[in-house]
Order: sequence, then structure tokens, then C-alpha cells
Amino acid sequence: MLPLRTRTTLAATLLAAGALAPMAGGGPGPGGASGAITYRGKSAAIRHAAMVQGPDAVDGKKTLRRLVLTAADSAPAIARCATMACVDAAVTEGMEVDFDAGPRLNYWIALDGQRIQYSGTAVPESFAATSSDRRRMAGRLAIDDSSAGGPAIDVELDAPLVRTFSR
Repeated sequence: MLPLRTRTTLAATLLAAGALAPMAGGGPGPGGASGAITYRGKSAAIRHAAMVQGPDAVDGKKTLRRLVLTAADSAPAIARCATMACVDAAVTEGMEVDFDAGPRLNYWIALDGQRIQYSGTAVPESFAATSSDRRRMAGRLAIDDSSAGGPAIDVELDAPLVRTFSR
């Protein structure tokens, strides 16, 4: 049998390793994100990821998935929303990315309390998915439109579905 001091040290080491195990997988946990958006000298460190789904504003018959990537937790604001359009107000430092709306990804960024905004499109390959279905999107989003005056985005994310909207 090991001495008490050795057992205590071993137990503390194993506990610490267990706490770090989720991070060892190489990406953020559910609802988490890591990375940044940079545009016009401003940047936002992205720490939270969520996915919502609902009707496209242009074609209401089409259902799309929207990634919501933010610096602060937007889940409480999303929970209060009655429509997809309401989610936009929850993003003051971050971005939204629409999937399934067309052949390209549509994105919108907001920085500095929404005083700085930019919208654009990106090729679907900008999102390297490790998971992508109706319940969860995880992977890496990398868009660099800086040569055209747009933002540079590099974010690893794990976005669970947090809300489905009917309108």
C-alpha cells in the first residue's frame, strides 16, 4: 500500500487530469468556441456557440440552420426570442452564419456593440465540420475576406441546437 502522502498526491493528479480530459479532445465543449473575428482594427474573442433553426427570411418555405457565435453567452437572449429575426439583437460582439440558404454560406458580423457590421458570403468549405446535422454543428470556421476589405474569422466551435423557430 502507498503512503498517505503519495496517495493524496496521486488522487489530486488524477482529479486534475480528469478535469482536463474534455479539453484534450482538441476543441471546445458543447456551447463553447475559441477564436476571433477581426475587422477594421477591432476584434472579438469568440467563446460561445449556439445553433438555431427556422424559416429563411427570404424564402419562408426553406428551413435553415444558423450558427450564432458570440463573445458573451447569448443563450438567455435567444431563449426570449419569438422569431429568428430576434436572434440578431443577441449578437453585439460576434457573428451569425446561415447554412442551407443557398450554394454559399451567408454571414454577418457585429463588433463594438453592433456599431461595426459587415455581411458577406463564403464558400461552404470555409466550415470544416467534425459534426454537422440538425442537432449539432462542430468544427472550424475560417473566413479571410481581409484582402477585399472584409473580416478575418478563425473560430473552433461546438454548437448544439438551442432553439427551433416556426417564424
